[in-house]
Amino acid sequence: MFEQLMRDLHSLQRQVTRLRKPVPVKTVVAMLLKRIGKGLDYREIGDKFGIGTSTACMKVNEAMKLLNYPGSNLTPEKEHFNYSLSRARIQIERAYGRLKGRWRCLLKGLDCDLDKVVLHVTSACIMHNMCEERKECYLEEWNRLAEDETGDLPRPDLLNDNDADDNANIIRNALARYLYN
Repeated sequence: MFEQLMRDLHSLQRQVTRLRKPVPVKTVVAMLLKRIGKGLDYREIGDKFGIGTSTACMKVNEAMKLLNYPGSNLTPEKEHFNYSLSRARIQIERAYGRLKGRWRCLLKGLDCDLDKVVLHVTSACIMHNMCEERKECYLEEWNRLAEDETGDLPRPDLLNDNDADDNANIIRNALARYLYN
């Protein structure tokens, strides 16, 4: 199953840049399995794989978006799978909410050259991870302030089963069986 996931999630592979090397798809798949299968939190995943907590959240979230079962009248196995993904996604959204709440520059377009955007976002993530690791004060009202500034942004429509290719369905079914048993 691991090898199949790596092949089918190859679209998650990013290019090497001057600022960083991308997280390999093999690592993303391993992080996904640790999060969903073992229930590790993102700090544990980041420590285990040598990356930051925010990066772990982002990469696992990208992979999970490719896996969710749409629709209703699902089998108990598929419902359990969606529940597990939902719990993980909530943690990701909470982490990003805290990131945006703490570093307000991420709430709007950055007033800098495009080639500096990665530097700004990476710096905010690093400083955020430092604050989280040191258990710095975080006021929950910062989340509300961030929501007020960004409004209720539209979310993309979820794909239905007809849009997913056969390989994605095979992977999703294998993961659902693994988690249900």
